[in-house]
Amino acid sequence: MKGLTINNKGRLTFDGYDLAEIADDFGTPLYVISEKRIRENYRRIYQAYKKRYDKIRVAYAVKANYTLAVVRILADEGADAEVLPGCEVLIALKAGISPSELILTGNNKTEKEFKEALNADVGIIVLDSVSELAKLSDVAKSLDKTPKVMLRVNPLIDISSHPNISTATRETKFGIDIQGGVALKAFEKAVGMQSIDVVGVHAHIGSQILSVEPFKEEVEKILDFVKQLHDKLNFTPTYIDLGGGYGIAYTKDEAPLNPESVAVVVTDAVKSRFDKWGIERPTIILEPGRSLVGDAEVLLAQVGNIKNTSTIKYASVNASTNLLPGIFLENRRYEVAVANKAGEKPEEVVSISGPLCFSGDVIAKACELPRVEEGDIIAILNTGAYCQVGASMFNATPRPATLLLGENSVDIIQKSESCEDIMARDVLPPRLSKK
Repeated sequence: MKGLTINNKGRLTFDGYDLAEIADDFGTPLYVISEKRIRENYRRIYQAYKKRYDKIRVAYAVKANYTLAVVRILADEGADAEVLPGCEVLIALKAGISPSELILTGNNKTEKEFKEALNADVGIIVLDSVSELAKLSDVAKSLDKTPKVMLRVNPLIDISSHPNISTATRETKFGIDIQGGVALKAFEKAVGMQSIDVVGVHAHIGSQILSVEPFKEEVEKILDFVKQLHDKLNFTPTYIDLGGGYGIAYTKDEAPLNPESVAVVVTDAVKSRFDKWGIERPTIILEPGRSLVGDAEVLLAQVGNIKNTSTIKYASVNASTNLLPGIFLENRRYEVAVANKAGEKPEEVVSISGPLCFSGDVIAKACELPRVEEGDIIAILNTGAYCQVGASMFNATPRPATLLLGENSVDIIQKSESCEDIMARDVLPPRLSKK
């Protein structure tokens, strides 16, 4: 992780802040996220494209981490937002992103959600199926509005990632297949409607991609399809949205995707094709999420009990796998460090386990670490994406607070839950309220 160093006390620091001291001051478990790193990540991706291509929009995929302060930081950097209907829209607006900068996605939008989006003047609505096209058209007519629309297509690309985060396979629920002419027919129907304004083509091939090849294949297939749209329907997109999916390095044997490499491939392809065709170049939209926030955060936990089994030493901590849903959703592995002993050499092999009542609650298996003792602070790295937002409750364990590291201050940006919070939605019927 960028921003991690070891200070003269032999402790792990993040943006210069001593993580062991942070744990002492604020308690554990605790998510700790870097404002500096979020800003650096956004600027790196934006500039990689902007210096090569003038018309570029970067829309933060809010689902990656919708903590309000995180979205506000990206709004401050100039990001648009890719959002699902409902709460993600409200979060983005409250964070300061204007309605015109929202890109509404999702594969099962309802008439009610379309009505809310149109009344909120959402900038672009992405349609995932012909069914959605018909629903939006009806709602638009009833409100006498003409929404800007992109149709999401499926270019059929295998990204060699976990099946749960591969979104352009033959079996995926997302998008309209280009193969077989299905997407072409959908565009033909859409551009003939007076109630909507079709402005572009949308695609997203998956998440946590670590090589440039899938993006090269994606842009080539999308541009082939754009040529079909121009030749057969006389339609030229104002926008080409290529989604996100830029991977980060979760483990020592991974290398993060270099956005510069992808930017070269994408912008060269778009410029050469559109210039050859004599067509005005479109605006390229990107929807990064994980790559903006994933490597900007650590989860701190304190070691409680130590146990030696016949095969391994377990160090139990007060965080658990329900705070790291990627372990189960995408077989994610997280690197860990002993924050208060970061300057010491590895001495033993330890598995880091949580306190929950199931055997799979193991955060990291067989790690080479300095000698782990009760009271040590374990830092779990790269937890900024899909952790807070996907965290579940098991054994009625409250979810932890989130701390933001600023240049000159630290701030709680999300409070920890209480037992009362967990029960807040429960209703005890009068007939069951007898003692």
